[in-house]
Amino acid sequence: MSEAGAEHVWTWVDAWVLAAIPSTRPGSDLSELIGAMDALNHAIPTRDELAGSLGRLIASGLVECEANRFRISEAGAAVRRRAGEPMADWSDAILPELAKSTCIGDDWPLTESQVSAAYAEYMAR
Repeated sequence: MSEAGAEHVWTWVDAWVLAAIPSTRPGSDLSELIGAMDALNHAIPTRDELAGSLGRLIASGLVECEANRFRISEAGAAVRRRAGEPMADWSDAILPELAKSTCIGDDWPLTESQVSAAYAEYMAR
C-alpha cells in the first residue's frame, strides 16, 4: 500500500469503474457495480482492481460512497461528459479525460469475501 494521499497514475481499470458507476441515486451496490462492469467489458473485476480503483476514484472526488452504494460525483460526471457518449467508447475516451485530473488515494477497504459475495449475488440475478 502506498503512502496515504500519495499521487498515483490513472489506469485503464479506473476508466472501466468510472464508466460503470451510475450518476443517479441511489447509486449501485458492489454486486450491481460488478454487473455493470461485466456488461461493459465482458469481464469480472478482481478484488485488487476494485479496491484500487474505488480508492483512487473516491479519494480524488470522482465517485461518492454512501451506505455502501457507489455513485458518480459531479466531478466524475464532468469527466464522463468530456469523454462523450456513448459509453460504448469508454475504454478509449475516459482514460485521457481522467489523466487531466489529479489521482490520489489508497485501496478502498474491500475483502475477498465481500467481492465473492457480491459476485455470487450478481450471478444469482
